[in-house]
Amino acid sequence: MLEARAAVKNLHAYRPPLAGRQGLRLDFNESTVGCSPRVLTRLRSLDAEVLAKYPERESVEVQVATFLGLDPSQVLLTNGVDEAIHLLCSTFLDSCDEASSWFPLLLCTQSLPLRRRQA
Repeated sequence: MLEARAAVKNLHAYRPPLAGRQGLRLDFNESTVGCSPRVLTRLRSLDAEVLAKYPERESVEVQVATFLGLDPSQVLLTNGVDEAIHLLCSTFLDSCDEASSWFPLLLCTQSLPLRRRQA
């Protein structure tokens, strides 16, 4: 059986900071204007079963790759930038590795074994 690296096994689940928050949470991609009328029309045409499922991302990755003139293996769609950063760090960093980033660093990376170093 394949075993995940120790860095992956020791990851803690991401828990967004929700307590005491009021108003729009723009860091959670909440919109100040709502979605477009075309999106609302499309959503109204879908049934509950379709809305409850995540779409398969591979076909959309192929479309994006074609549009950008890339090979589909060069495209990875994620559920927001938090997931993208999390996947990159989990894939390429071990607990003793160092990484530099811009600040503020997204909260999901706090569960990763990264050390902060002041510039």
